[in-house]
Amino acid sequence: MPTARFLVAESDIFPPQDVARVAAANSKSILVCESLMRQDDVEAATRTLLA
Repeated sequence: MPTARFLVAESDIFPPQDVARVAAANSKSILVCESLMRQDDVEAATRTLLA
């Protein structure tokens, strides 16, 4: 990936292992929708996802 590009991982980001996997691929950001929208406590779910 050229350094002038910004890599965003998106879609099907559910468990923290997914976040770790895309981080290992040098993604600097993730797009998370469904996995958080389905939670009653979005803040807690975000903390779990990023743990």
